[in-house]
Amino acid sequence: MMFLNFDKAFRKNNHKLPIPSEVIASLTESLPPNFIYVNAGEGACVVSTNSQKMDMSLNVELPEDFKPQSMLELMEFMYRAQRELRILPDKEGFITINGSKFLPNELIVFPLGGKVLESELYIKPQPFQPPFNVTLEGGGIPKEILMQRHPYADMGKSLFKSIGNSIIDISYIFDEVDNSLKFTFNISIEKFHSVCEIVESLKFYNACINGDIILAGMDFSSHFSPKEDKEILETIEFWEKINTLEKVLKVDFYLEFPITNEDALWVEKLFKSFVENMAYKQYAKVDNIVTVAPDGIDKDSIVKPEGIMFSMIQRSELNIWNTNIELFDVVGLFDLKVTDVILLNDEKMEYELIVEPIEGKKVYTSIRSFLNKVDADAFLGELKELQNAELLVEF
Repeated sequence: MMFLNFDKAFRKNNHKLPIPSEVIASLTESLPPNFIYVNAGEGACVVSTNSQKMDMSLNVELPEDFKPQSMLELMEFMYRAQRELRILPDKEGFITINGSKFLPNELIVFPLGGKVLESELYIKPQPFQPPFNVTLEGGGIPKEILMQRHPYADMGKSLFKSIGNSIIDISYIFDEVDNSLKFTFNISIEKFHSVCEIVESLKFYNACINGDIILAGMDFSSHFSPKEDKEILETIEFWEKINTLEKVLKVDFYLEFPITNEDALWVEKLFKSFVENMAYKQYAKVDNIVTVAPDGIDKDSIVKPEGIMFSMIQRSELNIWNTNIELFDVVGLFDLKVTDVILLNDEKMEYELIVEPIEGKKVYTSIRSFLNKVDADAFLGELKELQNAELLVEF
């Protein structure tokens, strides 16, 4: 079904007054027999007929990217591409309806004034059907997806895309010739602020791109070649770690995007300490250590060519994704030697230790975090575990 698009035919002025029937009847007197004006709303009257039949003889401006073989083919293209076509009057400037000729400004009149007819009329295709829900199951996870048909300038294919704030953006092209579907999947985790939702969405997405999907009850796994996407698997693993940390630490992270390298590093540190229950190792550049020794420091006993180990407890507060976590870190320093001791404050017995790496070594620090000082104190003497901690991979 095609119909005239009057939106482009005139400029609106929000005219709200109804057109009296007497005015419409008076306008109709100027028309050829069997023609009448009818109220079209917005202060406009349009030409119609007293009969059910209405034949229009007119020319249309054909699209540059499609040359139809028939009027039926042109109408189908207009519908598929949702393309409007401009109506072209004949050489004399007329449009013929049921054998009678009309000027464009006679087809639409505004008896109450306030609107101006423009020179162009268009034929508009029938719109696509309204959006519809389909059930998409990926990896055993069912989701309701709102789909809508979109314009696609192809006589043998139809394009459908998901709309709304769905967990995953889906589009598919239906090939009506060979009865096949071509899927495209995209995911944007920035839409979500729940870690659980992100993990589920990523697993759902991974299942979809590997063909483990059922759409509207139909299994499409045979249309895909499964592939292992290392990047998506690593992303799933990363978010699963965050999900586990929320449970262990009894917190809810209020995520902020983009996720920074510093954020990712803290996830690894916390996961090591609170899930794997292990210390982690990082190389560090340390030139000096400031400490308080109430009994003083024997410089001769500490300044040696051999290496020395230090362990201590540091209290800190981590703020990550709008969540505060109080930490008690057991810190060990290794592969360094003291070259000098300087008394900074004799009342407080505060000293500065000048240090440098052991020859051929790099100073490293090992840390394991706890949520309370009691647990940190209990672990403080575990120098061997600190010394043998695995190196943390930095981002």
